[in-house]
Amino acid sequence: MMDMNSVGALLRFAHLSSNMVLTKALKAFQLSTEQWIILNIVKKESRSQKELALMLNSEQSSITRMVDTLEKNSYVQRITHPTDRRSKLVEITTYAKEKLIEIDKTTTELSAQFDKNFTPQELENLKEYLKRITTSNELYLQEYLND
Repeated sequence: MMDMNSVGALLRFAHLSSNMVLTKALKAFQLSTEQWIILNIVKKESRSQKELALMLNSEQSSITRMVDTLEKNSYVQRITHPTDRRSKLVEITTYAKEKLIEIDKTTTELSAQFDKNFTPQELENLKEYLKRITTSNELYLQEYLND
């Protein structure tokens, strides 16, 4: 039986509730949280769908569906890779760059809502603890995968 006050359970509940809040806010822009993450990746640099799948630890078929929807909603376009004509890159559109200004305002407001419950020192400590948990999990996974 899972201890509902364990760190793992509390992290899961925090993630779920935060994701629900973000999902609700992004719905106004016809975006899922995963699509929003893709936009934030490709706004810096165009990427192949394979790269996006690796970065998001997702199946390529899932990425294809998300990019299809993003393209349908004019957030991205697929362009030919400059050095490999067989490959396509996902590139952000001008429309998406403009929308991201609105979206960033919304997500900044959500972050401020979350942050107001903590002192600056508590937020720094929380970030440090989360980084440690992530590092610990990554080390465990490396050992587990090498067995």
